[in-house]
Amino acid sequence: MRITPLLLAKKNLIEAYHDRSIIYSVFFPSLFLLLTRNFNGTIIGLAFVLGALYDALLVLPKEIGNGTLIKILLSPVSQWSIMGGRMISSFVLNILKTLFALLALTFNISTSSEPLTSPDIALFFAASSLITLLTVVIGLICSAISSVFKANPNSAVLLATSMTLLLALTPIFNSKSQNLLIALPFVSSYNWIYLSTQTFTDISNYGDIIWIIVLFTISSICLRRRIA
Repeated sequence: MRITPLLLAKKNLIEAYHDRSIIYSVFFPSLFLLLTRNFNGTIIGLAFVLGALYDALLVLPKEIGNGTLIKILLSPVSQWSIMGGRMISSFVLNILKTLFALLALTFNISTSSEPLTSPDIALFFAASSLITLLTVVIGLICSAISSVFKANPNSAVLLATSMTLLLALTPIFNSKSQNLLIALPFVSSYNWIYLSTQTFTDISNYGDIIWIIVLFTISSICLRRRIA
């Protein structure tokens, strides 16, 4: 049977269910928001980054350690399918975690007094999806390019964690220099969330989409060369 990204995504979701990591992925963002009770765009975005860390940082090293990914690479499947399967499964989990995050927003008194409209909700889903996919693709590329990945999988995890959190926390210190940092990952997605929880406005920056495409392409090319 031909292995497709959808089949790999299904496998990823089943494994997440069996090892209970799906509970962390789905519920962490909403619990984080309820505990912090701070619903500005950066905090909400950071909640989604932290919620995607397991899928971004730990799954790929685990699959290489137990030989699962090697078997997939030796089968007639392209690196695009491997990366695509991981992105699809993360996207599906993001839909669930976004629903719970919206419920947390609804019951929080610090949000806007007016209920979210359909465009606001659509924008919120789009922003959370970009944040999740960007977090996962950063983890993938760090795993793919780590020169000592085979000998020490923890090195890839440490590299990905440091890079992801550095980029995710950058907008917190971005109050007076946004024009200089607008091209960095996560900045535009955080702005999208801010707009969706305040008032719906036209979006003029799509930097995170470009980052996802570029990093996804690089990680797909590097993965087979580093591991196969």
